[in-house]
Amino acid sequence: MRYGGQSASLPNHPIVHIADHGCNAEAFEGVAGHIALMEEPVSSKACDIWDAAWNAEKAGASAIIFYNSIHRTSLLFSRVRITDWKQGDPLMTIPVIAASHSVGQTLKGSISHVRLSLTTKTQITLENTHNTICVGRLGNDSQRIVVGAHLDSVPAGPGMVDNASGSSSLLEMAIVLSEAHQQFLPHSKLVFAFWGAEEIGLLGSREWVRSMRRDHPDEWQKIVANINLDMLGSPNYISLVHDGEDAPLSVRTASIQIQKAFETFFKLERLPYKLESMTAGSDFLPFLLNDVPSGGVLTGAGERKTDQERHEHGGLANAPLDPCYHQACDTLENVSSEAITITSRAALFVISRLAHHSDLISYLAGQAALL
Repeated sequence: MRYGGQSASLPNHPIVHIADHGCNAEAFEGVAGHIALMEEPVSSKACDIWDAAWNAEKAGASAIIFYNSIHRTSLLFSRVRITDWKQGDPLMTIPVIAASHSVGQTLKGSISHVRLSLTTKTQITLENTHNTICVGRLGNDSQRIVVGAHLDSVPAGPGMVDNASGSSSLLEMAIVLSEAHQQFLPHSKLVFAFWGAEEIGLLGSREWVRSMRRDHPDEWQKIVANINLDMLGSPNYISLVHDGEDAPLSVRTASIQIQKAFETFFKLERLPYKLESMTAGSDFLPFLLNDVPSGGVLTGAGERKTDQERHEHGGLANAPLDPCYHQACDTLENVSSEAITITSRAALFVISRLAHHSDLISYLAGQAALL
């Protein structure tokens, strides 16, 4: 499993089954020197994979096998790591592997007379990465809009859709607005953020938000909105606008207003669009969780286009919106120029109009119209 410990060779080890999905630290009594076998935690309200694994390591387990709940059809691929991980937080050192439900049940039923020899070849290393933050010169410094896109891709591919399409569009918008400074006189100050390490858990944006809140609270209070650009050029695209209804209650109204600003563009251009959930998965999340309203536009990843969506948006039904999502074929040839033109124009429309609004706070509160 991802972040599942360092390499190890464990010959002829006894197994112990851990009750309560490993959520109760007291259940690990006697696990020292054993391979801990436990069913995946089925409810995040009880604990998560990290909690259970860390309980086992602290109790002296030699390795951990998580087996599927009976309803899961594919092996676990979770990150065995604190969700909001930061440097200095612990990481697993013992092996953590996934098994099917049937393998788990077989081992559970054979514990008294079976030993396992387990060898893993893995390595966890700490590498430095960075965010690049560009603060505009114009506009009210006490009212900032952070527009962000992540710079990294997964190791499997070059990431031209995910997310060169977003980060290159963001750079082009910064250039366009800079060159139009005589005509573009924003009331709000724009901050262009190029995030690092999004693909391994939003580490760049999480760290920036964390450090701003901790070290620069007065600067943090100036941020009134966040726009996220992640995947703007999927070849079998649908123009997707993040649904502000998914935002926490404290920033829901303002996030819906950002959503409506994007909808205004598509209605003016008479282009089809669809609302997309905003519950997890990209760099808007640290902002939402810290009471900054957010929104954005995107074109879809590995989800398949339905017949109805093909009828409304064109393209191919029963095919992924991005067939090269997180794969080696996510090259320049995978980018739809039509999709990236539409979505980047939508983003520029929203960013420029929000920044130019004479009373953005009132607009985000639902008390004024978009200019």
